[in-house]
Amino acid sequence: MQITQHRSDELLELRLAGRIDATWGEHLSATIEEAVRAGSHRVALNCSGVDYISSLGIGVIVTQYKLLQSVNGSLIVTNPSKFVREILKTVGLAGILLEGATNGVPAGPAPTLREIRGGATYEVFPQPVAQPMSCTLIGEPGKLATGFSEADCLQWSFPSEPSGSVSAHSERGFRIAAAGLASF
Repeated sequence: MQITQHRSDELLELRLAGRIDATWGEHLSATIEEAVRAGSHRVALNCSGVDYISSLGIGVIVTQYKLLQSVNGSLIVTNPSKFVREILKTVGLAGILLEGATNGVPAGPAPTLREIRGGATYEVFPQPVAQPMSCTLIGEPGKLATGFSEADCLQWSFPSEPSGSVSAHSERGFRIAAAGLASF
């Protein structure tokens, strides 16, 4: 399977060519999940080059559709090949997944939590947990309990177009205490 990514405004189009089956289903799933983590919450699967889709492939698309719905995003199938269109009609998913379906394209992603602190806006989209998050403290963890001073802080600036499910916007940057830096 070949997957090429094309971005336009808020929509990410994934052009698929080949088969969506047990061999390539996980690859498609990982590509969509990576795109969601990078901030793409509106995904279109261009299936004009797909000549076969198995039940596992349908399961991947439905799972990713539900994932995007959980963050108020969308996943639609565009330009389906004749085979893909017939399969989606047969299994009853054409009305949900095909381009133009009313259930497939919400106005855009909406965060479940939006908070503004010190000039930075944080938007949080819940994600299913595939594995527990691990965290490593760098610096002096004891300062988390006792407090830290201005001298313990580093200045970090975030790009204007942050990626991932949690984003921060700030023209002044964001101050992080060296005692509390964490790598994820």
